[in-house]
Amino acid sequence: MMKKHHSLFAALCLCFASSTSYAGEVVPNHIAHPLHSDEADSSGLMDRMGNSQPATKASPTLAPGGLSNKNVVSGFPSWSPNLGDIATYADNSVQQADIGSKVAGLDKSGNVTAPVNTQHMDANDFLRVGSFPGTNTYFGQESPSPLGSFFTRRTINTNDINLPATDGIPIERALMLGGQRSYAKAFEWIFGQPDSGNLGAAVDFVAMNGMSAGQGTGVSAGGFDTMLGYMNYDAAARATRTGSTPPKFVASASVQDPDGVSHAVTFTARGASFSPALPAYWGTMLHTGMNVATNELGVATGTIKQSIWQNNWDTDGYRRPFNTYFGTITGWKRNPDGTIPSVSVDGWVIFQQGNYNLGNDRNKVPGKDTLDGSKPALDTVFTQISSPAILFGVFTKAFPQYELCDLEPQKPGGDFNNPNGSVYSLVHECDHEVDLWNRDPTDYLNSIHGYTMVFDNSGGGKLTKDSYAFTVSGGGALPLGYHIRNLLEGSPGFQAMSNGSTTQTNIYTPYAVGANIGDTSVLQSWGNELAKGGINTSTLRLIQYRDAAPAANETNDAAQSKVSLHLQWRWDTTVNPQAEQGAVGAQIVYNPPGYEYGLGLGAGGSFQNPAYGEYISQGGSVWLPNGATVMNGNGFGMIPFSGDTKGHPFIAASAPDTIDAKTSAGGYASINSYGVTVMNGQGVGLVPMSGDKGGHPFITASSSNAMDVKATAGGYSQLNAYSLSANGGDVLVNTGQGVGFVPTTGDGAGHPYFHAADNYHLLLSDTAGGDGGLQVGAFTANAAAVFKGTVYIPNQATIDGNINTGGNITLSTPGNYMKFSSPTPDSNNQDQRIYADPDGSLYLTNIGKEASHYMVTKVDGLKATMLKGSGNAFACLDANGLLFRSDTPCK
Repeated sequence: MMKKHHSLFAALCLCFASSTSYAGEVVPNHIAHPLHSDEADSSGLMDRMGNSQPATKASPTLAPGGLSNKNVVSGFPSWSPNLGDIATYADNSVQQADIGSKVAGLDKSGNVTAPVNTQHMDANDFLRVGSFPGTNTYFGQESPSPLGSFFTRRTINTNDINLPATDGIPIERALMLGGQRSYAKAFEWIFGQPDSGNLGAAVDFVAMNGMSAGQGTGVSAGGFDTMLGYMNYDAAARATRTGSTPPKFVASASVQDPDGVSHAVTFTARGASFSPALPAYWGTMLHTGMNVATNELGVATGTIKQSIWQNNWDTDGYRRPFNTYFGTITGWKRNPDGTIPSVSVDGWVIFQQGNYNLGNDRNKVPGKDTLDGSKPALDTVFTQISSPAILFGVFTKAFPQYELCDLEPQKPGGDFNNPNGSVYSLVHECDHEVDLWNRDPTDYLNSIHGYTMVFDNSGGGKLTKDSYAFTVSGGGALPLGYHIRNLLEGSPGFQAMSNGSTTQTNIYTPYAVGANIGDTSVLQSWGNELAKGGINTSTLRLIQYRDAAPAANETNDAAQSKVSLHLQWRWDTTVNPQAEQGAVGAQIVYNPPGYEYGLGLGAGGSFQNPAYGEYISQGGSVWLPNGATVMNGNGFGMIPFSGDTKGHPFIAASAPDTIDAKTSAGGYASINSYGVTVMNGQGVGLVPMSGDKGGHPFITASSSNAMDVKATAGGYSQLNAYSLSANGGDVLVNTGQGVGFVPTTGDGAGHPYFHAADNYHLLLSDTAGGDGGLQVGAFTANAAAVFKGTVYIPNQATIDGNINTGGNITLSTPGNYMKFSSPTPDSNNQDQRIYADPDGSLYLTNIGKEASHYMVTKVDGLKATMLKGSGNAFACLDANGLLFRSDTPCK
């Protein structure tokens, strides 16, 4: 501009010289006049660089008939200035003499050679600051670059900034300090001192949402009304805000753009078209790599499972997975008017479809195709848009802050972005440290609060069950998940303040115990020192033990029966809860060996196998393998199903050698038992109400198959019972004693009893001194039966052997008979019988009561000849006293 102005001015001078009669010297009015140097100070005449101060203009010295400032100069291409205009331009031009002293010059590339000092500056396109000269690296020469770039992907000249191999990074909208090359490093230092609320309360504020700076920071304590209910003016060195960020714009027949126009969407295999085309102002927001979402279902609800990793025993109530198609913009078409008729994506995808074996086909058409064969439909859970839609510029998960400390092995670099790799790195520790210090010695003046997470659920909806406040994912290698140390003495390391309806602590450990017998898995441990110096350590552990080796492919029921869970106290000097050493204390064992689903109480022994004092089976039975002792005269009480309204029985020791079975209502209690086992030959003694002055009876086992009822005074005792039953063995009464039976009328006249008469016969007697009678409904004797007294048989008696009697055999009821099954019955199958008639006579017949002849009972002897024949006949006596058959009556 300076050279151009002077050339123009020289041309004008030549023109003037050739067209006028004025021959004197012409002095421009923008420099000091040689004749009036005292009136024309150059500093006052110069009006450069937008100087707003008034300046005194000098008028040219004119000869008579000379030029006026109104003279028009011809020859300019677009306008015809007058001399006044030319003078004004000349006054505002930079003179060659001032370049380098008063005005910075330009180098041959057009760069200003001195700093620019101005009140404000607008960079309408981009800005680059700082200089990295470039250097040699293991992957070649790094080019020069700026140290700071604002809204450009170019460093110097046409060199690209090193960027990830991903399209669509919006670097034209980014401020970048350092990193254009791997060796180009820069720093950001921010210093601020908040003294007000909102934006004035945060030195560094990062907002990741769809709002402008008018949203404020949320750090807004201050003002009279606010401080009526708050105790601090808050300030934050750094504040962040994110959350429910809307898409940048939505295209759908059911959604209008800002002009009130809707845009119907038609999906294709790799994109979509719009009718009418999207407005040009939406098109300016598009860039490759932009994430978009649709409201078209790609799989049915439930095909992609809920995120139940936190509580894998549950099935519902967790984060609902997206089941609509998503995509990433790879390009678009633009009409001459800037509108967008279509976009393309790298393929429509369902989140996690690869994890559920749903393939990797990029050519599915939303609204037409689904991955699981379900019917296409519109989403009603996340979007509720009634027509096909594309949501442009979205993210689905927000991090207010993400941090990474990466410890790498010693490995070389891979490219220009990482030329040195991690070879020779001395960084071997990652810490996330927050220092909160109190150096004030004044008590109870200062507060320190560590991490505070405040969750507001004012919306009222239940959060998904996989929500949490704090989680540690140790990568299968982190030895400690939560470590507390150096607290105020006596302070709790962990405090859970519940509202009364929540579980304060829930610890779940997946299957971790080994397959070898004796393998352990410590689930929880609590330790404390019993003395200073890390000695005498007391540890309470919740630990699993492998009691039996697992089998291949066994079911969960079979597998869990081989593992026991111990709540175990131990003492040692290792201060290591994992160590299997030290003194074994008491244990509560769940699922102990041999008592599946049961409980064991033990102490001593070994860590895995304590000396058990009690087992409780799954059915509730109690087993005391080492016995039990009740102290201080107390007893075991047992309350019946009917309750304790009338007292209950209990067993207690009344003396060093006496056990009483009593009732809480007073007196002694009865003992009814299906079975009682008394070990080592000891007995069960029973003391009568009269006391123990003369001893008392007791029951004991004399051998493996015999039980004795004896008396402490010596000898055997009598057994009185309402009933006596022996199942599977004999009831033995020793030394001639008997078994007596008292009738319901009492024992006033004595009672019958059985006793042994000799080694082979049982004798029935009565306590009054006589012979006892036996009355039976049916009597079967396979051997000889001897009766010393009367045998009363009201019904039938079958005797296969002999009847020897010292008394009478009486058939007392008329019509009774004695039946003989031998000889063989006659042709009418009638057996032989002896009947008694009412007149006291006997008759023998084989056809019932049809015989008409009788044998008189008073016969000194009977001898019979042949009496065979058919039909009725008479048995007669001949002169020799022999019986013979006669068809006619006897004489």
